[in-house]
Amino acid sequence: MKRGLAVFFLFTFLVCALCGCTPTLTGVDNLMRPPKLSGENTGIEEAFSRATANRSIKMKTPTTGEYRSAYVLKDIDGDAEKEVITFYCNADDETAVYMHILDRVEERWETVADIKGKGSEVDKIDFCDMNGDGVSEIVVCWSLFESSGSKVMTVYTAAFGKNTGTVRELASEPFSQMVHIDMNADENDDILLVLLTSENGKNRTVAKLLMMDSDFGIYCPGSVELIPALRVSSLQSQKADRTDNLQALVYADCVLNETTAVTEIIYWDAQASRLCAPLTADNASDTPKTARAVHLSVADIEKDGRLDIPTAKPLENAVTVNSSDEQPLELTTWLQFDGESLQVKTQGLMINSSSYMFRLSEAEAENMAIVNNIPDRTCTFYARSADGARGQALFQLVVFPATERTRRRPTEYVTLTESSTLTYNYRITEYGTQTGVDSAYLETHFVLIQ
Repeated sequence: MKRGLAVFFLFTFLVCALCGCTPTLTGVDNLMRPPKLSGENTGIEEAFSRATANRSIKMKTPTTGEYRSAYVLKDIDGDAEKEVITFYCNADDETAVYMHILDRVEERWETVADIKGKGSEVDKIDFCDMNGDGVSEIVVCWSLFESSGSKVMTVYTAAFGKNTGTVRELASEPFSQMVHIDMNADENDDILLVLLTSENGKNRTVAKLLMMDSDFGIYCPGSVELIPALRVSSLQSQKADRTDNLQALVYADCVLNETTAVTEIIYWDAQASRLCAPLTADNASDTPKTARAVHLSVADIEKDGRLDIPTAKPLENAVTVNSSDEQPLELTTWLQFDGESLQVKTQGLMINSSSYMFRLSEAEAENMAIVNNIPDRTCTFYARSADGARGQALFQLVVFPATERTRRRPTEYVTLTESSTLTYNYRITEYGTQTGVDSAYLETHFVLIQ
């Protein structure tokens, strides 16, 4: 029985590694050897085993980012052939992680580099071309002793030949969050770091830009002070759009305290040759325009390729019900930066438990009462009487698992739309029809947020 279970878990890990995803096994780091690979990648595990023979090791996989498999395959020397990057530590010394690189030489995988990293865990590995030569630099984010706040980012460049290889460290910087993006529209990737520090009880949040010159030198052309934060919950980038004359933007969701977060926007001012953060002054005021609850984050809510900033306020006569618990339902306003100021993009009810937004104008919100029942996955909209009380029902939205849409949907409900896992249905009451609610109204107001 035990042997059967071991084979099952090893098979599961192998499938995930080949698909480029991370298996959800809590004991991944305790594997003494990486899983065997097959097909065109046969020989990788054997080559790595030769390189670490007579040593007791533990594999380390990146915990965040796009690349989270035990073996990361990427062309890092520009020869149109993928190399292999894997991470490990010695079982008797887990304070240092090593980056191991394998290259395919005449149909045989060979070790070309084994580099001691800057931490005890691998937070993320990423790739970007910082000088436009067509070859990706390797960006590794190391975390220190399982601390999410203490991280170091290292940039490497690689060059391999027959039976030879060099991996050179170009830069190493402390950081809290990082993203790569072409900030100055020169078609080269840049790296933006956000670093949080605390000195004498005072927090500092600084954004720092890194670029590369033609000689592989990495330098900082500018930095900017942001609102002091406890942490940055997310850092997201928006590419420049020359058609709409929009510059590249980076959005930092900054948590100020246990309940409040704001968003900072960072961009490169080409004329002044400096990094700018246009919302910092407002975020430092008593009533920041982007202030909201910590759980709300920047998102492309309209799926138009542009990021939007959420703010929220409780709606009068609108509640979310979860068994015996009842909480106010909020109206979320999404703001978009037009290059100079924040403009209202859209607003609506965020029904996160069922992954949709229902658009509502201020006038509509004032004239409706709403009850969102989480266990039943129903949201009922009522008219409000002259005294503001809940009146007759107008329409109801109900959500079912997609596999149960035929069996569970009552005959009076009509399907509005479907996602890969859920089906969204509606019922308009006779009173709702009399007041002008129809299928076109619901279709224009409903937005999937998956």
